[in-house]
Amino acid sequence: MTPRRNRVRRFFDLDALLDALATPRGTALMLSLLVALAASSVIQIRNAASRVAEAEAMFRGPGVREAAVSLADMQRLAQLIAAAGEDGRLAPSERAAIGGALDMLYVRNVNLQMIAARGDPTGGGAMAIAWLSDIVDEVDAAMATADDSLPPLQTAADGTLVSARSAITRWLEELHAAQTTALRAALGSMERLTRIHAGFLGLIVAAGGGLILLLRREVLIRRTRNEAERRAWHIAYHDTLTGLPNRTSFAEMAGTVFPPRPGAAPVALACIDLDGFRAINDGHGQAAGDDVLRHVGQALARLAAREGLFIARIGGDEFAAILPATGAAGLASLGRRIGAAIDRPVPAANASIRACASIGIAEAAQVARLAAAGPDTMVRAAQFALARARDDDGAGALRLFDPEIARAFARRRERLEALGRAAATGELEVWFMPKVTLATGALAGFEALARWRHQGTLVLPEEFVSLAEENGQIAGLDSFMLREAARAMADWNRRHGTALGVSVNLSPQRLGQPGLVAEVEAALAASGLPAPLLTLELTESAAVHDWATAMRLLTALRALGCRISLDDFGTGYSSLAYLRTLPADEVKLDKSFLTDLTEAESARRIVAAVVEIARSLGLDVVAEGVETAAQARIAATLGCAIGQGFRFGRPRPAADPWPDPADGSSWRAEQGAAADPTTATLGRASA
Repeated sequence: MTPRRNRVRRFFDLDALLDALATPRGTALMLSLLVALAASSVIQIRNAASRVAEAEAMFRGPGVREAAVSLADMQRLAQLIAAAGEDGRLAPSERAAIGGALDMLYVRNVNLQMIAARGDPTGGGAMAIAWLSDIVDEVDAAMATADDSLPPLQTAADGTLVSARSAITRWLEELHAAQTTALRAALGSMERLTRIHAGFLGLIVAAGGGLILLLRREVLIRRTRNEAERRAWHIAYHDTLTGLPNRTSFAEMAGTVFPPRPGAAPVALACIDLDGFRAINDGHGQAAGDDVLRHVGQALARLAAREGLFIARIGGDEFAAILPATGAAGLASLGRRIGAAIDRPVPAANASIRACASIGIAEAAQVARLAAAGPDTMVRAAQFALARARDDDGAGALRLFDPEIARAFARRRERLEALGRAAATGELEVWFMPKVTLATGALAGFEALARWRHQGTLVLPEEFVSLAEENGQIAGLDSFMLREAARAMADWNRRHGTALGVSVNLSPQRLGQPGLVAEVEAALAASGLPAPLLTLELTESAAVHDWATAMRLLTALRALGCRISLDDFGTGYSSLAYLRTLPADEVKLDKSFLTDLTEAESARRIVAAVVEIARSLGLDVVAEGVETAAQARIAATLGCAIGQGFRFGRPRPAADPWPDPADGSSWRAEQGAAADPTTATLGRASA
């Protein structure tokens, strides 16, 4: 756009003008201007009409009437004098009639003088009045001196009457001309004012039309804005795939319902989770999974409309419903109706997929006996009931939050709160499990394992790691393990003059957190442990939702110098894909491969194949779960460089005295030694 056009836009900005007119001052100014224009137009039209009326009144006024009557009276006088002259004598009756005519002329003359004194627009009235006075005077004098002789009277009347009639006629003509001029001027002014008024009316019509167009424009803009706001609101509060209310909408609704207010109707919350949905996505593709979710959303929407429920999609395959609490039997019946609405075959991806869901229902009154039945507590309680339903009855199960589950839920809440304080209270401990070079038996390093000593009892990791992951505490647990494992390993190396490394398990949830790299870097700097001596283990079977972010983080961690290990290799469905794409340095064979290693030829062939593939990719191979000398020997023969298991030592607190690493025999347990089941469980479970 040229500078000139920019200046024009700045000079005349329609939006700015409309904004200015929309202010109270602008509106008052526009109304005042319109009122002033209307008043001015009315006043000018009234003045023009008055001038027209004055011009018309000029010819119909008393002066014109008196002058016209005077002409008639003079004509009568002339007729009387002429009639009297027919017999040459002035009879008494004729003298009386002529006297009466003179009296009338006298009266007319007096009236004309008074009218002329008030104003004569032409100036010719004085001449006419003077001639009229002369007629009265001369005729009256002639009548007084003439006795019955007519010649003096005729002589007096002949010239004066003619002159007076001429003067009055001229005056009337002048008055008519003046009236015509004034009338034309008034009519011209009226015509001009009519045009002005027509223009003003046109302006009002144009302004009204413009206002109508602006109003239409504003209505269209507002309608478009309202539609956009409605769409934005719908997008913000509804799930785009299923059309159901989304998590945000559910949070707002749940916040108004839970905890129930005094006197409010009893309510409950149901958590609905589709069974086997990941298998549907993996087996039939994401499009088929979307079809299933749409089917479930439509079914739940129909049920919600029919039953008067609020149902929302709160996660990938998770839904939540706010229900009226009608007792255990009523809630169970409603839960079965929800399950029946979902349990239908769905045509998707050239296949018929049957959707199925597990349901957990928590009544607010039941939850309120344990804690305030707020939205978060209600969701956790319903999800806890759902998990127990799946554990006890499998897919398609329904479970209410009953007293038994309530007790378990209370214990879980207590343990969760205690876990949040565990690091600060010193209840979390770092234990080391040795890793040994299979070819020589020499110590190769340690794996750091988390232990929680709660109320004097050692809690198994599988009991608290998953709890930390579910409740967002895994980041704190991972941070503790990183710091303490790095510090303990650095202290070990300083005491023994070694350069051994330590492996720390990494939760898949941390791979979506960019701060992980800085956290690892800080732990290495604080402990003084070289980065190549820290190995971060990622479970191969763990679900990683954002692989793009995970790959960037793992690449950044390797750039620091840390090693990446693929733990429990072989338990996931995409092991070879992991090997090809993951920036790893080693793989740890799952212990299930070692169990049948001494007896099954197929197990040995699988291990040999995995070792060969790993070597071709430049990866080290660690054999987990080595419990016998035979397993250690075969694993070494097949190419596994490192071994880990009870054959070489059980987990122990990192702070405990350890054997001198120079004595390799200290790391060999007696062949065939039985491992204590509890200790074995503690040793294998890891953070």
